[in-house]
Amino acid sequence: MKALLEYALALDGQDAQAIADLFADPCYFSDGALRRTGAPDMEARTPGEVARVFTGIFNQYDASVTIKQMLPHAMTYTVTLSGEDYPCVGCATLDPMGLIEEYIIRPL
Repeated sequence: MKALLEYALALDGQDAQAIADLFADPCYFSDGALRRTGAPDMEARTPGEVARVFTGIFNQYDASVTIKQMLPHAMTYTVTLSGEDYPCVGCATLDPMGLIEEYIIRPL
């Protein structure tokens, strides 16, 4: 749960490197939160790729997050990108050190 809370805080703070530092190497990140807009899923397989994904997002949008529910390996939350809300659910698999090995995000 700590990794997901730190993920949400880094997302809210628009800190791409802090997000990337939460991921194991290798990892699998799949963000389909914007599927309803017709946008393709964003995917990454290394922490460096995760950093690049979020750097691109933060360069394009003003981002914030509101956590709705936090569970040990999942959370529901709303991501706000430049004033537009996107409710989503994220499910994580963590390694023994607490780093994120896999994180899948889908729209609610």
